[in-house]
Amino acid sequence: MMVKIRRNISIDEDVWELAKQKISEPLSCYIQKQLEIACSLGNKKSQIEKELHEKEQEVIALRSQLCKLEKEDKLKRAAKSNFDDCMPPILRIHDKYGKVGENQIKNIALAHDVKDMDLIDFCKLEGLNVVELFEFEKYTKKKNGGSIR
Repeated sequence: MMVKIRRNISIDEDVWELAKQKISEPLSCYIQKQLEIACSLGNKKSQIEKELHEKEQEVIALRSQLCKLEKEDKLKRAAKSNFDDCMPPILRIHDKYGKVGENQIKNIALAHDVKDMDLIDFCKLEGLNVVELFEFEKYTKKKNGGSIR
């Protein structure tokens, strides 16, 4: 139990008389409860303000992360659209020979101004059989219309 101390406060007489009539418990107990409420509300208010400030800082950090992710996503979409331009010739080679060489992918990447290693990784993720080096068989036309290997 806490030690109680005596303090003098000034209250208007008519307010004191009205309070004695309306409040059933001793006024000193009532005033103490009111002071406790006021003090805890003050602490609670500062605590809420502190938490609000922390949450605002978290929101700022999250917005920053979201902005960064959106930029990365935009770059990935732009790269993918560039990859979409690269894929038809790569898929033709892969469909015809069952594989495609990194050397061919690099040439196609160069022609479409995309990063060759990113395009190689994309092709592998798409499930294509990517080999290090793949050369086409060369065909030349004979004079009689046939082809020589």
